[in-house]
Amino acid sequence: MLTQWRYKITQKFTVEGGKIYGAKRTDYYLHTKPRPDDVYLYKPSGKKYDYVDYTGSGKHLGVTCCDKTTMLEFLGYIKYVERKSLDESGLK
Repeated sequence: MLTQWRYKITQKFTVEGGKIYGAKRTDYYLHTKPRPDDVYLYKPSGKKYDYVDYTGSGKHLGVTCCDKTTMLEFLGYIKYVERKSLDESGLK
């Protein structure tokens, strides 16, 4: 069974080429268009949760916790909200 872990973003951050950067680089990229392909911006919103990670096993392979998610939580960029178990189709 696949498990969805939901997180709330607490601070702005950027993931560029697998590296995590804080608010200063995020502010730079917010005003840069077009952005490079490997740049992903994350910022807090009014939603219940903003960031999702998966663990468990799905139809095709086993999924383990992402190191990036663990590091983001440790650095204080995201905060755990809840988890949800999904069936194999992901619709439960």
